[in-house]
Amino acid sequence: ISRIAPEPGGQEFCLRLPEDLPPVKANEPMLEAIFKNLLSNAQKYSLAAEPVLISAEAEPKAVVVTLRNRAVVAPGEVDRLFDLAYRSPSAFERAEGSGIGLAECRALLRFMKGDICASVLEGNTFEVRVRLQPVGDEDNAPASGAA
Repeated sequence: ISRIAPEPGGQEFCLRLPEDLPPVKANEPMLEAIFKNLLSNAQKYSLAAEPVLISAEAEPKAVVVTLRNRAVVAPGEVDRLFDLAYRSPSAFERAEGSGIGLAECRALLRFMKGDICASVLEGNTFEVRVRLQPVGDEDNAPASGAA
């Protein structure tokens, strides 16, 4: 995440990662593509010039990375955001896109035995949670390309 720079004129990233975060099993190019897409979306669809908040925490059998920004997403459409070629009606007004980015993120994460979900919180706060398998969890090893 720290290697991905904010887009010119876009929101800054506020990164809060604990020092003792365990390493994860992941294909590094895939993981970079996932976070580039998520951070680009956060910048394109943010309502305010507030920073995109990025945090992570270790949970039993997972490392969870959370991205939060203020965006217009109706709670009823959150489940559809990861459908192939789906674009929120509010997205058409804010930026161009094909609607495949979040579907691709989910497919790549599931290939690596991870997952992704989204929710709308109070105050138009949009949250994306990325679950990754920590190194040492042999029962959930990625199919190939582990880094």
